[in-house]
Amino acid sequence: MAAVTRHTHTVMRATDNLACAARLKESWMPMRKGCPMQSSGTVVADSRITRVASGTGWILVALGLIVLAGWAFRVHALMGILPSLATMKPNTAAAMILTGVALLRRNHSDLPFYGLGVLLLGAAALAEYL
Repeated sequence: MAAVTRHTHTVMRATDNLACAARLKESWMPMRKGCPMQSSGTVVADSRITRVASGTGWILVALGLIVLAGWAFRVHALMGILPSLATMKPNTAAAMILTGVALLRRNHSDLPFYGLGVLLLGAAALAEYL
């Protein structure tokens, strides 16, 4: 009876390892807690990259919203990142917000729509100069 239990436990551990290896190959799938491969350097690096991407996404969203609020309320100090620099245009701020949201929702199926939005905003800005 003990041999059967030990064998079942080994098979379950091997199945978990295969599932974790598959998740490592699929970079958009989040790692689950308790994954036996979580102690490897690759997963730690992925965790750091995830934190940096999320932090950057929040910063981009916040800066974009601050600039849009500056344009909405006509506060010149908020219309750019630094008051001494040129002002940021509202379409640039909207593109920053879309990029930040795309970084925050990078594991979701609606990610291409954010990229398309940024592309369309860029194309509209380029069309102004033609």
